[in-house]
Amino acid sequence: MSFDANRLQDVLDGHRRLNDKSRQRSSSTILLETNWGMSRRWSLSLLLTWIQQERTTRQIGGPNKERVVSRGIGDAVFLLKYNAIVPHILRARQWTVGLGVKMPLGKASLAINGIRLIDDMQPGSGAWDIIFWSYGWQQLTASGQWGLVGIFSYRLTGENAYAYRFGKETLLTVGVTGNWQRRLAFSLLGRYRHVQPDRRRNVPISNTGGDWFYGILQVNWIIAAHWQIRWSGHVPLYRNLRGTQLTTSYRWQLGIFWEIPLSKSTH
Repeated sequence: MSFDANRLQDVLDGHRRLNDKSRQRSSSTILLETNWGMSRRWSLSLLLTWIQQERTTRQIGGPNKERVVSRGIGDAVFLLKYNAIVPHILRARQWTVGLGVKMPLGKASLAINGIRLIDDMQPGSGAWDIIFWSYGWQQLTASGQWGLVGIFSYRLTGENAYAYRFGKETLLTVGVTGNWQRRLAFSLLGRYRHVQPDRRRNVPISNTGGDWFYGILQVNWIIAAHWQIRWSGHVPLYRNLRGTQLTTSYRWQLGIFWEIPLSKSTH
């Protein structure tokens, strides 16, 4: 289980940051992730979410603020994964591929005073998505202290009942991993994100989509057998957006994870 905080306070026109303090947004998400290793090759992952979003706008030069809050169960993600290359003592590398869906569990019809909130303020998308996913890892040193990691995902989005389709999303994450005395692990990563424009009735919507590049620091601390705490921080290093958009200023995540040993191997 983890908590994700995303703060959107920067307004960009293309790659140019504007001096616009009239609006800001935040989202806070609780994520419940379950992974089941069925065998050395096959595994299943299920991600459930609960989300709260807050949008604040203020007229320039005026004292009044308008605050809109939405909250509720978010969409879920289900992935089937296959270990194409399984790491072992003579082959310190891993390659896993996955195929899954994003299921529209969250509401996409929330309204205030009878007026439906815009799509990106809804807890759910209201649409099914198809997800392609891949993970790779290569040990860099004989001691196993350092490694190279890469993660790729592509989300093919669907259209909801309001004829709205969020932009197709591509994510590519590459970086190095390390560990200290097998109790503390850390990753220094770069993540490229490309999102196509959102569409309504298959017509592109202005001021949506773009390219982002984030620097990410992630730390894992094994606090006891089968228990670990994970923290990660995201900082945008490059952004080139389509039109004028409010976008992420910083993001962090804190989680605690428990591994349940379902079987014991015998020697």
